[in-house]
Amino acid sequence: MSSATPGTASFTPDYRPVGQNVRIDDAAVHILLADGRTLDVPIAHWSFLARATPEQRQHWQFEPGNEIIYWPDLDDGLAIAHLLGLPED
Repeated sequence: MSSATPGTASFTPDYRPVGQNVRIDDAAVHILLADGRTLDVPIAHWSFLARATPEQRQHWQFEPGNEIIYWPDLDDGLAIAHLLGLPED
């Protein structure tokens, strides 16, 4: 990531956001990225998470390259690039 103008961010075309860790509470999924940033994703924004039990939400795994958080019990997931508004391959 590089900053083109103070206060704005631009991404290089080959930037691939990857997760390092995930913490889930009753309100949000907190994703620690490898670059040090944290994404806080409200559970209410994603119906599959909102309908899930707390136990189902806690059973997650990273998918290839740590670019997707997947919940096997729910057969659904979140692509980190999508959450950042970046194009997905």
